[in-house]
Amino acid sequence: MSTNRVIIYSENNQDSPELPISFGTFALMMYYASRIDPALAEVLYHSSIGEIWYLVIHEIRRDDDIDYEGQAHFAPDDIPSIINFIDSKIIPALRQEDNHKDLLDTYGGQAKFYEMFWDEDGFLNDIVIETDEDYATYPSDLIYYFTEYKHMLLKALTSNKPFDVWIH
Repeated sequence: MSTNRVIIYSENNQDSPELPISFGTFALMMYYASRIDPALAEVLYHSSIGEIWYLVIHEIRRDDDIDYEGQAHFAPDDIPSIINFIDSKIIPALRQEDNHKDLLDTYGGQAKFYEMFWDEDGFLNDIVIETDEDYATYPSDLIYYFTEYKHMLLKALTSNKPFDVWIH
């Protein structure tokens, strides 16, 4: 039985479309990005997590007067570099991959990927994945998710408001 946890991103209103990403897919996306540029991958990761989690992992005191519930970490100055990273590095690298080959297979399979993921230092240790997560594993899958996530970032930047992020 697989774990069906997902991260759901949406704009700040109930009528906006949602972008659900399974935890396994999210972990694969962050791992793939970290192989390209670890520093930019960490900035990408920070943009994708809730503000409360960001404050916790960076040991920043929380302002009790602010309701952070469901709010993604929002650093507008980082968004252009994240978008550039997605457009100029991640997507071109994914397009170079064999689209008929499962990316987990390139890492030696799901069990080996899990081991490699947990052996990493840095921000990847903040992502808690289980051995039985669901994954979207082909390059075209990741291109889709990175592209849709980039659109969420652009909307947040344009509106100057963070998007919502929920874990289910």
